[in-house]
Amino acid sequence: MENKRKSEHRFYRIALKIEFVFIVFLLACIVLVARCSPEPRHQKATPPERTLLMSKTPFPGSNHAPQNDSSIQADSGLASYYQNAFQGHPTASGERYNPNELTAAHKFYPFGTLIHVTNLDNGKQVTVRINDRGPHQADRVIDLSNKAAEILGIIDAGTANVKLEPL
Repeated sequence: MENKRKSEHRFYRIALKIEFVFIVFLLACIVLVARCSPEPRHQKATPPERTLLMSKTPFPGSNHAPQNDSSIQADSGLASYYQNAFQGHPTASGERYNPNELTAAHKFYPFGTLIHVTNLDNGKQVTVRINDRGPHQADRVIDLSNKAAEILGIIDAGTANVKLEPL
């Protein structure tokens, strides 16, 4: 009888060990499946939107004087455009450059200013929003996004004479 009791006791101990191992295995599987989930477990807090700076300071090296919002004047000169290699890079306003948006860089127009750009060589026109500082070449007055340059027809030439009219 005592032998039977020992064998039952041993059987239950083995059964408990197997049950314990099985539970640990199930928990490990649940953790692994949860870690492979396509949704992130922890969302990074998104920083508040950067306030668009209304810079009155001209781009370094510019011969343009800072202007008040109410006295932003028309300008004219040579325009160029951003290459697609800058796609996704941050602009001076904090936005990411998207070549498919109608945006531009100017030396002193405030960020967010809408500018009507006319290609003086072919008469084509487009309205762009200033979201960056530049151009970085002294003989240029504006750097356009790839989409704006397409609309104005300056992709092949690379530059064009333009007239800028703030709206």
